[in-house]
Amino acid sequence: ANQRPTLEMLMLWYGHTEQQSLQYERTWDVACKLDRLWAAENIHATIIKGRSIAQYYPVPSHRYSCDLDVFIEHDWERACELLEKKGVRLVHEVYKEVEFTLDGVYVECHRYITPVRGNKHLHKVERYLRALLRCEPKTCFEGTSLACPPMMFNAILFVEHALGDFQQGKLLLKHIVDWVVLRKQDVDCETFNLRCGEFRFDRFVALINTLADVVEGKKEYETLSPSYRKAFDEIFQEQIVPSKHQSWFRKRVNLFFDILKNGNKFSRYGYTSMPTFLFNSVWTHFFDKEVKL
Repeated sequence: ANQRPTLEMLMLWYGHTEQQSLQYERTWDVACKLDRLWAAENIHATIIKGRSIAQYYPVPSHRYSCDLDVFIEHDWERACELLEKKGVRLVHEVYKEVEFTLDGVYVECHRYITPVRGNKHLHKVERYLRALLRCEPKTCFEGTSLACPPMMFNAILFVEHALGDFQQGKLLLKHIVDWVVLRKQDVDCETFNLRCGEFRFDRFVALINTLADVVEGKKEYETLSPSYRKAFDEIFQEQIVPSKHQSWFRKRVNLFFDILKNGNKFSRYGYTSMPTFLFNSVWTHFFDKEVKL
């Protein structure tokens, strides 16, 4: 028989939920503050990842999120200049985004949606996602000029991002729950499947669909293949969450060893082998830093 959670567990869950709701409001206050700053200069930002997924939850504020992700396709440099004029300290450690903390909220302001440098495969994904954002009609989050991505954008970006986390050994229950919610939305399944095949995401989609079926109770854990069962077990292992304030070098070293440790996931579920991925990453970092879309 199923056991009911203890009172202590229920109170802990309630406390975490209330804490997350407060974080959700703080994050949105910062998003609106950035919108006012940029929109006054005719700079248009798109909310990606967290809140663009949270909107599909029954209670959006209950979806766990610890930061804010925005994407600016045009005038990204100007957007950064405006932040610096306001006294915001920007961290330019990663080529695809600038990082900063505003009113206690960690923000990533992206100039690229995906880790596209040195990755010809993700060039196609990046171009497709940008094309989706240019499609009409555009919608914005209520009361702002912050663009809300179309459903297909959210689905494809989720798969790309979750696959990257999986290949680093960082797939969490949060990812599975996000997919449970996203796959219930109104999305053109035929186009989605065709694109996932084109981008070689199809094997990972098959995996995450199966894991979502287990979480929803549609499939029994015991029926999973050994490799799928291993992937499911990993999402419940305790994760060591790295500090957002680690040095660039420490982050890169940790990432390198995480990828080495999870190398079999590249060949089994990814779009390229682990050695090829690492070689391209190292080569472009030192010899081919320019991104040409």
